[in-house]
Amino acid sequence: TISRHKTPSIDTQLSLVRATPRTSPQHTMATSAPTLEAIRYTRGSLQLLDQLLLPGSTVFLPIPDFVTCWTAIKDMNVRGAPAIAIAAALVLAVELDKAKATLATPSAVASFVVENMDYLCTSRPTAVNLGEAVERLKALANRLASASAESGVTGAAAAEAVIAECESMLASDVAANRAIGGVGAGAPGAAPG
Repeated sequence: TISRHKTPSIDTQLSLVRATPRTSPQHTMATSAPTLEAIRYTRGSLQLLDQLLLPGSTVFLPIPDFVTCWTAIKDMNVRGAPAIAIAAALVLAVELDKAKATLATPSAVASFVVENMDYLCTSRPTAVNLGEAVERLKALANRLASASAESGVTGAAAAEAVIAECESMLASDVAANRAIGGVGAGAPGAAPG
């Protein structure tokens, strides 16, 4: 069941992008130049830069649930194909982290993932990256549900596997952005550090 309420509070603090899997220590991406992040994530918590307020203000919106994320995507508070996809994946991680104790089987996890990712996809149906993220996460959840009979995978383990995939998507996106930035920084005519 999807909770359809919007949280009005706003956090305005700046920090570096963080991905905090439960099984490893918190990681902070180090940079030599000032950076502006668009996504703040730690296990169980997601905040998105409100891009509608740029450049005048730097405000992060708390994204505690699917409905708030859907609204942020639909209203264009979050923009850019990769950011939209990562926001959807990370709100799934947040919600799965909250719900995993009630999802007893991998089939229950798959149903949760499919229902909620299909809902998020309606926020911007033509967004290719969003559609790809939705399909990737649904396919993983369905594979885990199909394999559970012979492998003995529990609902909690299936939820953790999906959360880990969501966090991996963030880590890959951050790495790609840093690589692109590194190439740009080394280009002839690039502004000095």
